[in-house]
Amino acid sequence: MPAISWPAMTMDFQVAPNLDLSKVQLGQPVDFRLEKGNGGNYTVTRISPAAK
Repeated sequence: MPAISWPAMTMDFQVAPNLDLSKVQLGQPVDFRLEKGNGGNYTVTRISPAAK
């Protein structure tokens, strides 16, 4: 993630409680938004299948 100077990696994130993950499948490329919360933790606040 160049915007926050992170190299390529696998990482787990919290997911916002109102987010519907049924629209994406395991292994599918996605577009998503992270928001940094208190304590420096990141939460996924939007996710959708990536544009082709």
